[in-house]
Amino acid sequence: MKRDLTQGRIADHLFKLSLPMVVSITASMSFNLVDTYFVGKLGVDQLAALSFSFPVVLTILNLSIGLAIGTSSVLSRMLGEKKEKEVQSLSTIILLIGFALSVSMTLIGVSTISPLFRALGATPAQLDFAREYMLWAYPAMGLRLIAVSISGVYRANGITLIPSASMLVATLFNLVLDPILIFGIPELVTPLGITGAGIATLLGNLLALCFEFYMAAVKYKFFSFRDISFRSEKLKEVLRIAVPASIANSLNPIALNIANYLIAIEVSTLGVAGFGVATKIQFFSMIPILAMSAAIGPIVGQNHGSSQKQRAHSAMRLAFKICFLWGLVQAICLTAFAYPLSNLFTESTESIEYSSLYLNWVSVTLVGYSLVIIYSAILNALGEANKAFVIILSRSLGLFLTIYFILDAFSINSPVILAISGANLVMGAFVLYSFKTKVS
Repeated sequence: MKRDLTQGRIADHLFKLSLPMVVSITASMSFNLVDTYFVGKLGVDQLAALSFSFPVVLTILNLSIGLAIGTSSVLSRMLGEKKEKEVQSLSTIILLIGFALSVSMTLIGVSTISPLFRALGATPAQLDFAREYMLWAYPAMGLRLIAVSISGVYRANGITLIPSASMLVATLFNLVLDPILIFGIPELVTPLGITGAGIATLLGNLLALCFEFYMAAVKYKFFSFRDISFRSEKLKEVLRIAVPASIANSLNPIALNIANYLIAIEVSTLGVAGFGVATKIQFFSMIPILAMSAAIGPIVGQNHGSSQKQRAHSAMRLAFKICFLWGLVQAICLTAFAYPLSNLFTESTESIEYSSLYLNWVSVTLVGYSLVIIYSAILNALGEANKAFVIILSRSLGLFLTIYFILDAFSINSPVILAISGANLVMGAFVLYSFKTKVS
């Protein structure tokens, strides 16, 4: 049922909303790992074609996540104001926008596969495989875009279990279909190679969308196609939050690509491999914080919308306390197990050493990164998306590059690792100061 986040214990709401998101984020990460594992068995060119597709897929996902953030922010505050009918109308409009964006993105994507992947550096052989995969993956990402925009409506209503369950179902379905469609079954299913991976991705996302839409339309009645009262100012507010949120989501992948380039110059390609291992380990350690960032928005939004600002501030304080607690756990565990964790992903001594060095330094500063993530989610929930964008931009690119070039100018070892650590600490301290000013 819909959850009224303006009543009951804040801690209970935060836990009940965050837990399903842990499952969802883990499942989403596993989706890509499953495709990589099976396609990797086909050959190097097929794996390279899939690797070229990841930045494209991430860009589309960033667009959809930004729309979900804007949707959740505006609708949660409207729900706090008890504007149920207007929420239903706006939810319907957002669904239709998601559908229109999905169709447009799919048509543009399919028609530009060759020039785009050629520009990304794919060889002729890799381009053929990329075309085979993306002809199915683009429609799949279109379906994901619609599903994620619907998840913004769910989150605004205090429901995270349904979107998380749909993502888990899609991942499990993809896990079953991938080997069957890629490698075939003798006398039953013809092997389709990388095309099979694309079809499995499409079918998994179709199943997830059908389940998510059915529950939203039939059980929860989020949408009303008969009576849509268009409110341009609310829609503009959704887009005003969605656009900077989408761009902000893309900054971290951009920063990682810049870091890869700098490490390749500073260390070697083996150092880049070690950096990749360390950031994957870091990502998994950040899942609870990422899940909480999805949960804190509707809690703050609903309570702020209902003029219960002290209750909203209590939710913010609790989230910040959890950041510090989890940051301590990360610092202890990642420094203690830096080498064995790195050794799980690679046998290269140089890569393991660089990954271990990264984890030993950066893990003790992840509390600052967590504060940035949570505070940005809070600002988005309050409709202050531009401030959230500036904070994320400052950490991921501004501070990182500034500290890097200062360290490099003085020939200090491991400037990339130290720059990331410094950016986490400085921006974390700034966020803490801004938060205390906001709630005082």
